Amino acid sequence: SQLPFMPDFEALIATLKALGWKTAIASGGFTYFSDYIKDKVDLDFARSNQLEIIDGKLTGNVLGDVVTAQMKSDILVELADEYEIEQHNTVAVGDGANDL
Repeated sequence: SQLPFMPDFEALIATLKALGWKTAIASGGFTYFSDYIKDKVDLDFARSNQLEIIDGKLTGNVLGDVVTAQMKSDILVELADEYEIEQHNTVAVGDGANDL
């Protein structure tokens, strides 16, 4: 609940959704954070790395495929297809080396 957002992030997402945009996060981070963000600002989709937890303890393993730059690109294409959005009408924003 103390994860800070960039200024105006919540307003931006609300505006995009009001305009009919689909919103998503594809993160190289972890589901703990991406799911929180998805729920907090009502994103349509979130995918990130799922940490393995056994008996309430992190094992150090990631379940499933690690979210890479290529996977992020694939997710964008999949979502465009699912929502029938032409790829040239999509927008991706990132801040790291493993972003699109």
